[in-house]
Amino acid sequence: MGLGGWGGPRTGDRGRGVMPEEIYYVLRGRGLMTLVGERREVGPGDGILIPPGTRHKIRNIGQDPLVFLCCCAPPYSHEDTVLVG
Repeated sequence: MGLGGWGGPRTGDRGRGVMPEEIYYVLRGRGLMTLVGERREVGPGDGILIPPGTRHKIRNIGQDPLVFLCCCAPPYSHEDTVLVG
């Protein structure tokens, strides 16, 4: 499990994970989550399931930091992530 976050309005694009399934759980802030082209606003208490191999992106849309937990199974490895522009 990891703690992720974006301090100011910016985009975080993890690309397409090759192996792990991920779950994001938003602790504070507001974000815009994109999964395979579908966008939804997320906030505290929201959980997002990211199936293996799914292209995804989360962006801070508020003035406060966006803070979320990231749980991966199997455990996260840099080799499992493909960053895309």
